[in-house]
Amino acid sequence: MSFHGEVITTLYVEGTALALVIGLMVNTAGTRRKDGVRDKIFKLLIIHALFLSVTDALSFGFRYQSFDGATIITRVSRNLNEVLVLGFLFHWMIFVDYLLYGSRDHLERKYRPTTIPIIVCVVALFVNTFTNFLFEFDDNQIFIAKPAYWVIVAIEYLYMLDTVVLLLKFYAKSSGPRFIRVLPFIVPFVAGSVISRLSPYEVRSLGMAVGLVLLHFSLMNERCYRDEETGFYNVAFLKYIAGFAAEHDSEGGCSIIFDGAEKEEELGAIIRDELPGKCAVVNMGHGRFMVLAQTQSKTAINLFINAVKEAAHEENMEISADYSIRDASNSGETFIKGIIEKI
Repeated sequence: MSFHGEVITTLYVEGTALALVIGLMVNTAGTRRKDGVRDKIFKLLIIHALFLSVTDALSFGFRYQSFDGATIITRVSRNLNEVLVLGFLFHWMIFVDYLLYGSRDHLERKYRPTTIPIIVCVVALFVNTFTNFLFEFDDNQIFIAKPAYWVIVAIEYLYMLDTVVLLLKFYAKSSGPRFIRVLPFIVPFVAGSVISRLSPYEVRSLGMAVGLVLLHFSLMNERCYRDEETGFYNVAFLKYIAGFAAEHDSEGGCSIIFDGAEKEEELGAIIRDELPGKCAVVNMGHGRFMVLAQTQSKTAINLFINAVKEAAHEENMEISADYSIRDASNSGETFIKGIIEKI
């Protein structure tokens, strides 16, 4: 059995991707929270990437082989690969949504109908294993797409487009941190996908693996100062910006504290929806949230508080709110340290 140059290169690439994904699984096994929605979705992404590397290697590795069974292995592997790509893109879509908005209810309401195209595609790919109406392989086990196959490709791109729209809508409303933290995955994934389309090598799985590793380290760094479930900052973040303010002081500022201990998740979602731009939200625990803003306008502050209270009232929630404005004689460091002392 001999292998052509592009096959050997691709097998090396898939082996590297597989090693990265296995290393990521080992690295995250002891730190993953059992009840964390975000971590559960991330685990599914890792599992998809693992099997994508295997099926890519199998569907590509038997090119130019003529022994009995090569065609069957290649065909079955490619069908499984297409299912895994759809599953990966779907779970990436809901991962990004939860990373930005942190709402389980929103995931169920929005994404339950979007599983229907996947179910239809899985059935079509299963039938394709026996009929080749989506794609087939020539005598050299080289992939040949048929017109119906591009329907599946269109569905994959629709899932990716939904994610892009989701990111842009969030970015238009909010500032960058939660938007930027998904870029460590997007850049290698897009690069790998483009190279796979324009070259004889299959490197998409490597792009996924590298992206997941970079995303993992980005999220690990974020755990130090951000609440994992809500996506808001934690009290440690206040201590960090107190030190930052000592060297980079700025004018203005206020803190607004909302208390809705009985329905913490619901209050967090309302604050997120009503939040104006360039504000930071700190989850203080026990149903209390602090909003830090640059404004000193009592009118703007009261408008925001009233908007949150009205939305809470519609949800039959009783909440309280209070605010403090930074005094002109106080430095940013003193103002934030005073807030920390009251927590």
